[in-house]
Amino acid sequence: MAAGNQIPSTRAPKRQQHHAAFVAFCGEAEADKESITVTGVKGADFGIIEPGEEPHLVHVKIRKTDPAARIMLHNFSAELVNNSRWINYPRILNIKLYPDTDEIYEDRLELLNCDVVSKKFIILRNIAATVGSRADQEELKASAPYTPRKRTRTSPPAWVVSAGRPPSWSKTMRKSFFGSFEAPKDLIEAAYGEDGQPTMPVQAFREVHASPIQPEKLRYRFKVSYLARLMGTPLYDLGEGDDATAPSPGSLRGLNVFKLIQNFRSHPAILDFPNRQFYQGEIQPCRDEVITRSLKRMEDLPQRDFPLIFHGIVGKDQREGDNPSFFNAEKATLMKKYCTDLTSRGRKNRVDPKDIGVITPYHKQRCKIGALLAKSQMKDIKIGSVEEFQGQERKVIIMSTVRSSAQNVESDIRSKLGFLANPRRFNVAITRARSLLIVIGYPLVLPVDPLWRSFLN
Repeated sequence: MAAGNQIPSTRAPKRQQHHAAFVAFCGEAEADKESITVTGVKGADFGIIEPGEEPHLVHVKIRKTDPAARIMLHNFSAELVNNSRWINYPRILNIKLYPDTDEIYEDRLELLNCDVVSKKFIILRNIAATVGSRADQEELKASAPYTPRKRTRTSPPAWVVSAGRPPSWSKTMRKSFFGSFEAPKDLIEAAYGEDGQPTMPVQAFREVHASPIQPEKLRYRFKVSYLARLMGTPLYDLGEGDDATAPSPGSLRGLNVFKLIQNFRSHPAILDFPNRQFYQGEIQPCRDEVITRSLKRMEDLPQRDFPLIFHGIVGKDQREGDNPSFFNAEKATLMKKYCTDLTSRGRKNRVDPKDIGVITPYHKQRCKIGALLAKSQMKDIKIGSVEEFQGQERKVIIMSTVRSSAQNVESDIRSKLGFLANPRRFNVAITRARSLLIVIGYPLVLPVDPLWRSFLN
């Protein structure tokens, strides 16, 4: 068989084959063909536009390289100068953009052409624009292209010479023992079953205080903390079946269980979803009306008396230098806009910067947001990860997610990074707000996680 007629390997996953076919199709569609050329091989880029500016106009020129060819524009998605569709001379397409909100706009210009024998062919051009503050975009742009870190392998210096194995050398086994550990009597009784055998591996017992994202914990599948294992013992059995008040056989409910079910922090609307999702509806809002309802009639709320905002925005995941952490400039600028509006002195319900907290999962996003707020004289706003806000509260919480592309979502879920596939981190993040919760994210990526899908619905 000729080398040019090789059959593709059937071992390759079908998804990769479909993706390769799609990339080939897009490359063919974006190329000039049939004696027609379109200016801007990479498409039309409006650049950075300030929101509210006058409509911007970009020209796309279409011309034919063969004078004898008779080509007509059959269908297009832009304004055509003059009415004739025949390309007898260079034609001009006017693409106009009306900037509205801070966001990345991406679209495609589809030019469907037809020749005299009704043969149709398509030429595509990408259209892109970034609407936002030019100063903020300049501040947030990557300082250097991202280059993955290379693994360094240490080797002994050249002047170090091995002495070789001595003649009397023999294998020696050395053992080291952990120090003895004496737990309180009640803890031992709760951690061990009736037969006296431990209810968990010794290694899991030693790592009960490990972080939920540490590789060691995931490697040994210690996804359940020691406290969660303790709550699963008969001593803390909360009952089974449809009747939540009926304890299961052997249960000691009512004798040793004390639950904190009164919440003195959040507005009932903010507490409603985590209460149903994580606490079986047992949490009772006991808030301070003066604080929790201070922003319920804010003009930015989509629904009055419901102090929760989800702002969907399209951005771009970026990295810089050799830092593997991601940041999203568009979401950072939108977060700064919310902080500026909430702390403006002429506002009716002005919020003090110390009462605002920004939660973001990636360190680089935190650094970018901090740089923006520092230049705007808002250094008192607390910025940190979910773990830093554990046990804290703020009058206003702004959650700044980062992901705007599904390309790396699978690895995030597998590594339990960010807010995806981590119910505990999600629960802590949305329950820190007292009066107002603002979530900034991309609504086409977050619903990959079932918990986020339920929250958005």
